[in-house]
Amino acid sequence: MKLPKIEIIKKIVSEHFGYASEVVFSRDRKSGLVKARHSAIYITSVLTWYGRMEIAEAYKMNVSNISYILSTVEDFKSVDPRFAKELEELKQKCEQAI
Repeated sequence: MKLPKIEIIKKIVSEHFGYASEVVFSRDRKSGLVKARHSAIYITSVLTWYGRMEIAEAYKMNVSNISYILSTVEDFKSVDPRFAKELEELKQKCEQAI
């Protein structure tokens, strides 16, 4: 399932982190890729009306993974102000594009 807003978010986040979209959303678990993937999922959750089920389908994951990722990103934001700032700037960039 391809949802236009999600595709835009994926593209912007991938470019921000300096990776090709296909690489970011592969099954690879390298740290930089995971950070980019989790950021895109979080931003999708915040900026769209899509529920966790639609987000899971769009990112080819299960709903429990999406729930875990959203919780992890929230936790990380609270302990890492630089990450929180970077995520907010990225969110604003995506918001302008969609």
